[in-house]
This record gives sequence, C-alpha cells and structure tokens, in this order.
Amino acid sequence: MENKIETINVKDIKIRKDFEELFPHIQATEFEELKNDIKERGIITALQLNQDNILLCGHQRLRVAKELKLQSVPCTKFNITDDDDLVMHVIKDNIRRRDLSTAQRIEYGKKLHEIESRKAEKRMHAGKKTEVIENGKKHPMANLQHREDTSKTKGKIMDVVAKEARLSRVIFHNQYHHYHHRNHAGLGQEP
Repeated sequence: MENKIETINVKDIKIRKDFEELFPHIQATEFEELKNDIKERGIITALQLNQDNILLCGHQRLRVAKELKLQSVPCTKFNITDDDDLVMHVIKDNIRRRDLSTAQRIEYGKKLHEIESRKAEKRMHAGKKTEVIENGKKHPMANLQHREDTSKTKGKIMDVVAKEARLSRVIFHNQYHHYHHRNHAGLGQEP
C-alpha cells in the first residue's frame, strides 16, 4: 500500500532536533539552487512526516518553504511509532537521496547496524523469531535460541546494512570491524 500525499500547513509540522541534526545542511549554493527550483516549480518531492506530523525527511525543503513564506507543503505520512524505526527511516531515506561520500555512508551504516543489532537483541530476549527489515519489508530469520545463531544474525544484519548504506559488504565489514576494534581497545572513535 502506497502512502498518499497530503497538503499540510507549514505551521503544523513539528521538528525533532536530533532528526534535523542527523544529516548536515546542504551548502549555501545548493540551498539557493533548491530555493530557486522550488520557487519556479514548487516542491516536487513530498516531505515525509510520521502520524504526529514530526518531520522525518525534507528539512531542507521545509527551510526553503519557510523562507519563501509558503503556507502549506506536500507531505507523505508514515505510521511509525518506534524511535529506532523512525531513526532508521530518516537515515535510509537520506542515504538514498543524498550524494554522500563513502566515509559518510560507512558512518550512517554503523548507526543502522547499532539499531538493527539492538532490535535483534530485543527479539532474541523476547524468544521471538528474528527478522530484519530490508527495503521496507520484513525478512524472517532463524530462531536465536543458540549463541552460534547470533553470529549468523550479526552477519545477516551486516549484509542488510551494507546494502542499505549502498556499500559493498567487504568495505562495510572491514570498516565496521576496524571501528569496533579501535573502540574496544580504548583508542576512541575515528575522526
């Protein structure tokens, strides 16, 4: 089922600071290009909100709309209540739309991996079958009653995250483990 586009009053859209700061603002020249395009053609790609009108994706388009003093903007609403699912939605959408460097995709991939791992751990403790979300669809995995199955799950999560971050599995796997070993060795995060 596809979400329909609604027209929402700009004043009714709520901003969560952590979502707004998750990705950097676009450069001033890109912002002006976007502003000129929206002035000429309107907002072509709808902003994305959850059911409570919290802005998930479209912070730059909303900034332009406010500068142009637009009263309303096209929005697509998603029924997402779980905070981890909200963050995953924001990251995945921005990875798909933005021109990110490999290093940036690795960093966002790490965030996705943390969330997927946390969700898998919760499912494991709940005694439920584990599933990962890939391209918006849930894929069931083997029941995680045995510890050796956990490593398979971590491998599957890594594969899914690498794909979502638009990275080869090898690049993401190597960079993730480099980061993970540095942090556990007390060397701190990479710059």
